[in-house]
Amino acid sequence: MQLPQPNATSEEAISHVLTLTRKQLQQSEEQRSQLESQLQHEKSKNIELLIENARLQERINGKEELVQELRNQIEELHECSNPRKKQKTSTEPATTLPAFFSTVQKQTVLLDSADALYANSICEKSASGTYFELLALLNVELPRMIVLLKSMNVTLMILILRSLDNILACGERNKTNGTNVFAEMVEGNCLEYIEMLQAHENIQVYEIAMKILQKYYCAEEE
Repeated sequence: MQLPQPNATSEEAISHVLTLTRKQLQQSEEQRSQLESQLQHEKSKNIELLIENARLQERINGKEELVQELRNQIEELHECSNPRKKQKTSTEPATTLPAFFSTVQKQTVLLDSADALYANSICEKSASGTYFELLALLNVELPRMIVLLKSMNVTLMILILRSLDNILACGERNKTNGTNVFAEMVEGNCLEYIEMLQAHENIQVYEIAMKILQKYYCAEEE
């Protein structure tokens, strides 16, 4: 009995399907490799960010020593100014007011400069970071950013507001299912403080706060 010959058209169709399947598998493998490479890169960036945050935290902890030194100097000044505690003779020169206040001023500058360095660093990262870098930054740094946002230093407030504006703009460009994830994170933590800054006397603080509210939270503002 003679077997029927296979249909050439069917063989071509099967071959075509197999070719397409191989191409799809190859493309999927390439995409998987690209995603793995990107994730590895983002992990490295996040590690660098955490290391830098740890270094900044060490500098902040150093403030406690500065504060203690100021307290010691204040106590010494009180002892020198109290006539009941003055000794009859003393070979050590007393601390003078100009020298004391000069020291206080220097220590205050050091305290402010650490926060300014941190805020400027955050502002620079927010302007150039990728979506995943800013996501990691917001998760790690948002609590301290809120502290500086509530400070009385106008320069720090402006730097933090600009940082938030940059981060929210990135979230707007990379929405997830139509949602700005960064906007939700900020809303749940510090939106009320931004709203309060609408009444700030500094025009730059007022303008940036108003811009953020109008651009990303128009529904809440209404």
